[in-house]
Amino acid sequence: MEIKIRHMVGLAVSCAVMLTTNVYADTILMVDYYPSINISPIETQLTGAGHSVTTIDGTATDAIYTALNSQNYDQIFILDVTSQNYMSSNDLASLSSFYSGASSMVIDSQSYNYIAWNTSDPDGLQFLTNIADEFSIHGGGIYLGADHAPTWTNNSNALLDTLGINSITGAINTDISWYDATSSLFDGVNPLNWSRSSYGVSPSGLQANGQIFDILASDGSNALITASFAPASVPEPATMLLFGTGLAGLIGSRIRKKKHQ
Repeated sequence: MEIKIRHMVGLAVSCAVMLTTNVYADTILMVDYYPSINISPIETQLTGAGHSVTTIDGTATDAIYTALNSQNYDQIFILDVTSQNYMSSNDLASLSSFYSGASSMVIDSQSYNYIAWNTSDPDGLQFLTNIADEFSIHGGGIYLGADHAPTWTNNSNALLDTLGINSITGAINTDISWYDATSSLFDGVNPLNWSRSSYGVSPSGLQANGQIFDILASDGSNALITASFAPASVPEPATMLLFGTGLAGLIGSRIRKKKHQ
């Protein structure tokens, strides 16, 4: 009897761990504004990490609006390395509605490194995976992968303006010289390997919408990657919760019965 009770206690502990562990299995809408670039390595990386990825051609009319009205997504990755503005008023309204429910965002104004220059870059692939995993913990979010202003940020800045967040500005010819090594976004990533110019300056600090964007990487003077995350929220699967509760009750019953024997 004692062995059985110990075995059930172990199961209960395992259940408790499973209840608090995020499995990183979000659905991601990837908006590609540069269809001529092969982004299959990015799709493969995120899928291999447990996410479901749907990629759409952002240059199509109302592309985001149509996608968000046909399926529910947890995250949106916008790969904005184009000089054209393709975001329609319908796209912006849909993104604004999405963001009101998942208010986490990463603004990356030097993403050209691994979105256009080299989509197989291991640091870039891991960085994007870390972002997706972090969004999972915080209930979803939007990744804005852009470049320098004003040429390559039209779609990103249209969205930021709609959301009450400052625009990506400027064009600088320096590389990342500092990054927040304590951030989970840089687990297994060395952003100092990225050395392509030129970049834009990402908005940081308090924004008009009340959000605060922290600087995660800079060239020593300018913010290159910034982020704002909502409070962490990892929902517990109902079936596991019931299973764990049932086990706890069964263990308590067996222990009480043993005491009375």
